[in-house]
Amino acid sequence: QRIAGSAVSPGLRYFGQSIQGNMDVSQDGLNDLVVGALGKVVLLRSRPVVDVTAAIMQSPEEIALWRFVCPGIPEELSTPVSNLTVCFNVSLATSAKQEVNLQANLMYELKMDVKRLSSRVLIDNLERDITRHRAVTNDAYCFDHEVFLTACVEDFLSPIEIQLSFSLTPFPTEGTKDLPPILNQRCATTL
Repeated sequence: QRIAGSAVSPGLRYFGQSIQGNMDVSQDGLNDLVVGALGKVVLLRSRPVVDVTAAIMQSPEEIALWRFVCPGIPEELSTPVSNLTVCFNVSLATSAKQEVNLQANLMYELKMDVKRLSSRVLIDNLERDITRHRAVTNDAYCFDHEVFLTACVEDFLSPIEIQLSFSLTPFPTEGTKDLPPILNQRCATTL
């Protein structure tokens, strides 16, 4: 990561002339970075890093072929043909001296049949895409959604692709001197 001196404080000269990063100045259990500049020293504190793993499970895994028979009446949309369970595991990737009680807003979006102009399936309130917000802590969470077939589906051989994307907005956390955690950049946020 590159940090420009002007981003830290306007007028800093020779920012980065000396660097020390093997200490915990703020005493929160995370290494801090001390950067020297002409006549000044800047302390850059580390933020806790959060890992989020996501998974989608469908039950049943395949929609039965008899469900694709065109009844000619849209009332059939009222019966779900499958259930989707979206699970997230939220955990701290960094360790701190004190226990950190992460609190964050998890926003996730499900898009049904993403590679087609008109979707063959709908979710929950008969929508193609849904967005949900959930308050989370460092724990595991699963959310259930019902899947419905649209009336008179013609293509019942091609797979129905479902896309899940999510983001995490952490709140300042006790035990980290009010620094909000950051989502690990290695986390896959789209499935």
